[in-house]
Amino acid sequence: MHSIAELCNEIVSHASNLGIQTPLALCPGISKKNVASATSGLPFAIPAALVELYIWRNGTQSAAKPLVDFFPGYAFEPLHDSIQIYSQLVEFPDWQYDWMPIFRSGGADFYCAKCGPTALHDTPIVNVANELPPFEEFPSLVVMLQVLVACYNKKIFYLDKTVVLLNMIQNTGEKCKSTVAVRADDSRPISTIHSSQNLMGISSCR
Repeated sequence: MHSIAELCNEIVSHASNLGIQTPLALCPGISKKNVASATSGLPFAIPAALVELYIWRNGTQSAAKPLVDFFPGYAFEPLHDSIQIYSQLVEFPDWQYDWMPIFRSGGADFYCAKCGPTALHDTPIVNVANELPPFEEFPSLVVMLQVLVACYNKKIFYLDKTVVLLNMIQNTGEKCKSTVAVRADDSRPISTIHSSQNLMGISSCR
C-alpha cells in the first residue's frame, strides 16, 4: 500500500506532465508538532493521514493568482488557511463542526476531512459543493488519492481551459457510477467505467 507522500508525489508528477505548475506552487511541509500546535484549538482531533499530508507539503500557495491546482479543479489549502476557513464556515448552520476543509475549488466547493473526537488513522472525505447536498464521497483520504492516481493512469480526465478530472466516483464505499472518459488529445470518448468494474484494483469500487 502506498503512503500518503508517495500518492501525492504521483499526483504532482502527473499534473506536471500536463503542464500544471503544481510543483512550483507547493509549500514546504511542516512538522507533526507544528500540526498539533496549529490544530489544538479545533473541536476535533486530526487523523494521522491528514497529519502525514501536511508533513509532506503544507498546501499550495494561497497568494498565487490564479490559484494553482493540486489536482485539477481544486487547490490544496495550507493548514493555517484551512483553519481560518473552518472558523468562518462553522458559523453557518449547514456546516458540520467536524468538517475540516482540505481541498478547495476556485469558488466555494470543498473536499473536507470528517474528523472525530479522537485521532483516527484516516478519515472519510466529504464533498461539500456550493448549493448542492454534501455527501461522503471517499471512505478515506488514502482512497481519494488512489482514485486520483488511477484516473490519471487511465486518462480519465478532459482538457478545457484547464485540466479537470471527471468527478467519476460517487459513494466510493459502495459503487462506481458509470462515467464516460474523454481523451485529452481529441476529446473523443474512450471508455466507460461501469459500476461493477474495480477501477483501481482496490476494494473501494464494488
